[in-house]
Amino acid sequence: MKYALVFHPASQMEYTEAFIWYEKQQAGLGHEFEEALEERLLQIAQHPEHYSAVKKPYREASVNKFPFVIVYKISKQTRSVFIFSIFHTSRNPRLKYRKKN
Repeated sequence: MKYALVFHPASQMEYTEAFIWYEKQQAGLGHEFEEALEERLLQIAQHPEHYSAVKKPYREASVNKFPFVIVYKISKQTRSVFIFSIFHTSRNPRLKYRKKN
């Protein structure tokens, strides 16, 4: 059974900003990013425990072809996955688990 994906507002903004940046670099590249990200999100929704718990309770899944990881945590009670961050790997890794309001 699939888990529901719930995006933190900041992660949704990271997703949108990355899409726009890639699209400005080359027409269609933003859509390639979106496809790669959506593919990984679907895999997370179907098998959320498949990816490593790098810093509990958070797990990380890398995005194919793009330097991003999806940082998330699982709620078995609500059968949902909370997408905490769409994180560019060149950024300071300490910021991956920053507190968000």
